Amino acid sequence: MTSEGHAGVPGWGFFRRVIDRAPMASDEKLRLQHYTVCLILGVPTMVVFAAMALAKGEYAVGAVVLTSATGLAVGWALLGRGYNPPLIYRLNALLYAALMLHMVAVGGSAGDKILWTYTFPMIALFLLGRREGLIWSLGVYGITVLILLDMVPGAAIYDYAVSFKVRFLVTLFFVGTIAYWFEHFRTEYRLGMESERAQLEAAMSEVKVLSGLLPICANCKKIRDDQGYWQQLETYVDANSEARFSHGICPDCLQEHYPDVPRKQVGD
Repeated sequence: MTSEGHAGVPGWGFFRRVIDRAPMASDEKLRLQHYTVCLILGVPTMVVFAAMALAKGEYAVGAVVLTSATGLAVGWALLGRGYNPPLIYRLNALLYAALMLHMVAVGGSAGDKILWTYTFPMIALFLLGRREGLIWSLGVYGITVLILLDMVPGAAIYDYAVSFKVRFLVTLFFVGTIAYWFEHFRTEYRLGMESERAQLEAAMSEVKVLSGLLPICANCKKIRDDQGYWQQLETYVDANSEARFSHGICPDCLQEHYPDVPRKQVGD
């Protein structure tokens, strides 16, 4: 997704300037754009959610959410300065994974806080790529299974209905699978475009084009090169372009220089 695609996002001009100035390769700048989308959508939502949790006396939930939101904002500022992107992405993935697993455990007043876990596979694959994102998603899924099966010693787990546990684990698996394939197709498309661009650049680098004014002798038709040497026309063109010569005799020269030679005997 390009910077122009976010032109309608409030304040995107500021984010775009930071991304453009970031000391990183173009593919990392694209990942930083993805991270910025998570920042713009995630931080305000987290702050509101944390405020609601604190108002209800759910201090642990509020603290975890605020910590994750802070990590997201601080991470973006560090990324804008080119500070160790893989570390920033992984630390934020860890914070967000901890937040999601906490939601699974506490459940909330109606057990609905667990539904936020659906967002983890999409964000993990979005920021960490299909391979590492898949590993993180499977890890969170496995721990979620352990929590719902009451296999975490000493943890106070919300009392979910068995039917809900089954439905949630099945749907979470499908959400993760769909997110993985979206990221897989996006990555394959990007790699294909990069391959085509590399092939085009390689082909263009092999093409030599003559341009500008060529100093040519009005009498013998030799061309003066950049070093001041006069070269035969064929030699100069051969060295400075992809053109190759095939010699023959035109009808006028044939008539002037070889009047006794039948034309059909003179070929290219």
